Amino acid sequence: VVDVASFTTVLIQSASFGTSIADALRVFSSEMRDKRVMRAEEKANTLPTKMTLATMMLTVPPLLIILIGPSVYQVYVTLKDISF
Repeated sequence: VVDVASFTTVLIQSASFGTSIADALRVFSSEMRDKRVMRAEEKANTLPTKMTLATMMLTVPPLLIILIGPSVYQVYVTLKDISF
């Protein structure tokens, strides 16, 4: 909606000041391309954080089970054999 409003502003200003509409639209399209690239870069910059969180959530629990599981089982077996 903001881009449409700025587009109409460009058209109105170029018509009221008597400048070339083609030049104004070239500048406007260049600015819109820059904005689109900046939005894509912002999204790309937030991606590593999201990927790190997902990787940690999917990697750490199985790793803990693999590393700590056998010792927990051994402690269980040892304590089961000892009668108080």
